[in-house]
Amino acid sequence: MDVLSSFREMVYRNWIIWSYDWGGRTKKTFARKHEDLLMYSKGKEFLFNANDIRIPYIVKKNVRKGAENNPLGKIPTDVWPKNNHTTSKEYVGWHPTQKPIELLRRIIRANTNPNDVVMDIFNGSGSTTIAALNEGRKFVGCELDEEYFEKSLERMEQLT
Repeated sequence: MDVLSSFREMVYRNWIIWSYDWGGRTKKTFARKHEDLLMYSKGKEFLFNANDIRIPYIVKKNVRKGAENNPLGKIPTDVWPKNNHTTSKEYVGWHPTQKPIELLRRIIRANTNPNDVVMDIFNGSGSTTIAALNEGRKFVGCELDEEYFEKSLERMEQLT
């Protein structure tokens, strides 16, 4: 199968927005304080482990007549707030666009099963590696920058 055929099979699934309120500010516009994650599947089949990513309800009683809240919680929306990124224990500060491990773990739990392979072709400082290994998945990563590659290996060694 050629590369173009593979892309034709890609089906759009979700647009996740990670929002945060830290970092620099501009004085002339609204500050851009989010990153986007576009999710696609290869073909129509798409794994979504809803029960593995549920979060607590804010309103404990369902307002719809006769309906009850799921005892495991609700499925998150497509906007994921995660503030205080730079003071978090999971943040190492090696990479300018480092992602929070907690958010990567949610994506991995939602879309893979234990022992599945997670691949990050822009692995940077290795946050996806850490998240995948913490969730019991196998991992394959690529990183062009040798310094970031070496630092990601250091992070992996700290897990063992």
